[in-house]
Amino acid sequence: QRRRFGVFWRLGYCFRPIVHDQGQFCHQHTCGMVDYPAHLISLRHFRPSEFRAYDRMAPDFLAFLDAVRDTAGVPFRLTSDWRSPAANAGASGSSPTSLHLLGRAVDFTVPWTRETLWSVTMAVMLHAQTLTLGVELELVSGPTDRHIHLGVFPDGRPSRLVLSLT
Repeated sequence: QRRRFGVFWRLGYCFRPIVHDQGQFCHQHTCGMVDYPAHLISLRHFRPSEFRAYDRMAPDFLAFLDAVRDTAGVPFRLTSDWRSPAANAGASGSSPTSLHLLGRAVDFTVPWTRETLWSVTMAVMLHAQTLTLGVELELVSGPTDRHIHLGVFPDGRPSRLVLSLT
């Protein structure tokens, strides 16, 4: 499956995400549109096999995730990425407007220490400054569930930090 995104994606230019009538997701840039297979996106810290649906992930989100992982300096173990509407409905705590449905969010675990959580939060904040889009960071801590949700909004919504303590 191929995704369309601007030719200057690797140089860090801004994108305007578009959801087409058929539910397809792509990026538009003022320079025009260029086709790239999703597998050509080179990630330093993740292999496509770590994702359940790598080919459905937004390329600009993958680059952001990889940059955050690099700066945080800790391993991320992915537990959720793209979800179908049916899988999303069955996920605990999910929203019908979840960024997982667009391939613009992941859930992951890290070693759960103050230092690690601070490192991930600071890395997200640092790289969020380079985006023109809002970032969603949720730290979930409960007796049986500890994970981090990271997403990038495809529109003008502001960034937000959510602490979910159960």
